[in-house]
Amino acid sequence: MTIAVDFDGTIVEHRYPEIGKEIIFATDTLKMLINDGHQLILWTVREGEMLDEAVEWCRQRGVEFYAVNKDFPEEDVEKNENYSRKLRVDLFIDDRNIGGLPDWGTIYQMINEKDLIKNSLDKVETILTNLLTGSQMEEYVNSMCLTVVKAGGKRIRPKLALASFFAVNKEPVNTELIEFFAASCELLHTATLVHDDVIDTADCRRGKETLNNTDGNHAAVLAGDYLFTKCFM
Repeated sequence: MTIAVDFDGTIVEHRYPEIGKEIIFATDTLKMLINDGHQLILWTVREGEMLDEAVEWCRQRGVEFYAVNKDFPEEDVEKNENYSRKLRVDLFIDDRNIGGLPDWGTIYQMINEKDLIKNSLDKVETILTNLLTGSQMEEYVNSMCLTVVKAGGKRIRPKLALASFFAVNKEPVNTELIEFFAASCELLHTATLVHDDVIDTADCRRGKETLNNTDGNHAAVLAGDYLFTKCFM
């Protein structure tokens, strides 16, 4: 993942414009995150000489950032007409979070759990595709259903299922069953959407034409029923 990290109040105690005392385990945790393959971006209000001092302070403690106040190292802020201070990262570690800054041990654990969920979500997408791949006899209905399933969506239900699982299973475990369960939750949800579109005579869902609009009500109802059966297989 790409992770942005604030400096004052997050890596060190807030003594701006001076550099405060290191917050316990901050740099050790950052080095662990780098070793785990994450890209770290230093994102701070510091500029010029004060920014250079912060970067050097981190470097002396073994923390080398992927980028500093940029989304990527090659970004030229002055020449980029579309430049925005909006972060393009997966996470932002900052002491101004609602609830304040957790201790760095907790931060590391939270990032690991998010990584686990992301990896399992990738497997859920593969399961969804595999479940809707069958014999030639099922080719047409599978194609219809895949169009809806792959149209997008926030995947809230699979995420909740996986997050609940990892919340109570801290030790390494086999995740295959929960990934199939998460995929089933998404199929069940999709089935209800297909039937809802028929009832509501909707012609668009997630920016694409609905099945009842492209294939007719009868085919859409059968496709929804097919998804219902697949989620229990």
